[in-house]
Amino acid sequence: MKNTKSQSILPLEFLILPTIFATFGFFISSVIFKANLKHLLLFAFLLLNAALSSQKDVELALSLFNEGKSDESILLLNSVIEEDDKNAEALYLRAYINLAEGHKANALRDYDLLIKVEPRHRGALTNRSLILMEGEHYESALEDLNLLVEDDPKDWRIIYERGYCYGLMGKHNKAVEDFSRVIKLNPDHAEAYAQRGVSKINELSNEGLIRPAPEQCIDACIDLKKAQEMGDTTVFKMIRIYCK
Repeated sequence: MKNTKSQSILPLEFLILPTIFATFGFFISSVIFKANLKHLLLFAFLLLNAALSSQKDVELALSLFNEGKSDESILLLNSVIEEDDKNAEALYLRAYINLAEGHKANALRDYDLLIKVEPRHRGALTNRSLILMEGEHYESALEDLNLLVEDDPKDWRIIYERGYCYGLMGKHNKAVEDFSRVIKLNPDHAEAYAQRGVSKINELSNEGLIRPAPEQCIDACIDLKKAQEMGDTTVFKMIRIYCK
């Protein structure tokens, strides 16, 4: 005898109800969607209002700073940043004010926070590198300057700062390369000629341990004299010592 497996047949109402529930479910979903959309629009409106409000506070803080009210400006920016610790404009302005007031440690802290929010923030990287160089943290400064040059290889101001940093690190050949790049991009940059000449002499003199002969310094002296012709008054002593 052939084995037959009994199949259960669903009552008709079970076939109809899913259709009803599906139709009703669509209606419910539509209502929920409209409600969610309303809440999303309200949320977006509140975010926009908050952004506009914080923007006005930042602008007010800048006005206060320009009026000489640095303390009031900082207090206002503190409140903005407490509400939104990723507000790049507020962080940058607070860092700028701290730097202008000579509070370099506070400025450095704000630049660190800002760079976490915007890793390629040009102003923050530039100012942080200068503070780091002043504090003799040359390797860290160089990391920032390398990022800046990578982002804009034709920014001769940053290339100049990197060349200066290389010089402070005793990497005079690298300094000469950067100052040469600056001169190529901006032939009227007297300081670049001066620093290139100084870097060449520092390389020859082994950081002042030996005094190179004048005939060894001919190339460096061309740069130093060029800088002097262009109005740089800092090279006079170097020319007198090393150049014929």
